[in-house]
Amino acid sequence: MIRLYNTLKNKIEEFVPLNGKTINMYVCGPTVYNDIHIGNARPLVFYDALRRFFEYVGYKVVFVSNITDIDDRIIAKSIEKKISEKELTAYYIKRYTSVYKKLNSKAPTFAPRATEYILEMINYIKNLVDTGYAYITDSGVYFKTSSLENYGELSNRKLNNSLESVRIENSKSKDNAYDFALWKITGEGIKFNSPFGEGRPGWHTECVVMIDSIFGKEIDIHGGGIDLVFPHHENENAQACASHKHLSSFWVHVNALNMGDTKMSKSLGNIIFAKDLIKEYNPLALRMLLLSTNYRTPISYSKDLIIQYQKEIDKIYKTLRNKKLQLKYENISTKQTLCSILDSFILELSNDFNSANAISIIIETNKNINKEKDLLKIASLVNTEIVMLKILGLYKNIIINKNIINVYNKYIEARNAQDFEASDVFRNALGIAGFL
Repeated sequence: MIRLYNTLKNKIEEFVPLNGKTINMYVCGPTVYNDIHIGNARPLVFYDALRRFFEYVGYKVVFVSNITDIDDRIIAKSIEKKISEKELTAYYIKRYTSVYKKLNSKAPTFAPRATEYILEMINYIKNLVDTGYAYITDSGVYFKTSSLENYGELSNRKLNNSLESVRIENSKSKDNAYDFALWKITGEGIKFNSPFGEGRPGWHTECVVMIDSIFGKEIDIHGGGIDLVFPHHENENAQACASHKHLSSFWVHVNALNMGDTKMSKSLGNIIFAKDLIKEYNPLALRMLLLSTNYRTPISYSKDLIIQYQKEIDKIYKTLRNKKLQLKYENISTKQTLCSILDSFILELSNDFNSANAISIIIETNKNINKEKDLLKIASLVNTEIVMLKILGLYKNIIINKNIINVYNKYIEARNAQDFEASDVFRNALGIAGFL
């Protein structure tokens, strides 16, 4: 049984897919006006690991993560750079894709871009207007929050205490300060023709329409960072409810990665770009760091923390390279029976995806591999550790080429002949290559 925390219900519940063995999952992706920082990388890594886990236990996952390629910040940046929005977003999409590949995250099943769904967004908004859930003004089209009885159910808020988190725009044009833009009429930046006037869609409408267009029904999981619960996900959910559809069965949110005790954000300027950190440290070290804390708990980032997980990854791969080389020399396949420790690992991930405990099991398994003397047991432990690493996306293939095997043979021959001077030379060569 798999259990996950459902933000909509404010509790951990048994997760049962709506459609048998297929899981439909949508995760809010980046707004491509800048590079992602390591806080942005946390949900990227978490949902990839969650997807891998589902696939390992036998589900087919349709994983959709969008690209927001139309936004006020994109327009402002393109004006500043004196290039088109299309040029700007293409540049940052390429850089974003490079980072998630280096972090060993799988490409989404679909990666829709907001600008590809403008007609669908216009039709969706028109339906909300026609049914009385939205209204047209001189500045755009707004959702009438007072028309929906359950508005605020996702974020567990009431209208009278929500203003602190609402961006108050065009307040004179709206019936209510809480109402949010579905379509913005504008003469600046990229714009599209519509029955409401020339402009562009609101952010909250982009995601709900892409979900509706791709899936056409209630999805199993809608995910994103904890900061998206309100207003973004609340407003997505409101539009879906107004269209008489449940948007998602489970809402799963990832907590923040902070810089010490302070929120990491571009607006505060206290960020570390993921692209820069993974130049200095193994990308898998950052991935392990991001999975080392339960996804619903904040992470307090520090340099000591990334160094700690760099050391852990180095230990794991040094052990695996060494033992795989030894087993290859002894002609013993690592495709041995998996150890029962894997059951404990799967149990931890089934319990609200407790990746922190799962990583502890990997680290302990690595220690046991180094203690074990029986080669068949070593092979079984190595195979088990590789499977666990793959499930969390922490495994990169270890290549043992003919040159490494040749040096290892000479090292064993010299050691057996008690030629310690020669064996030290070969051992040092293997150490430099990361195999001893």
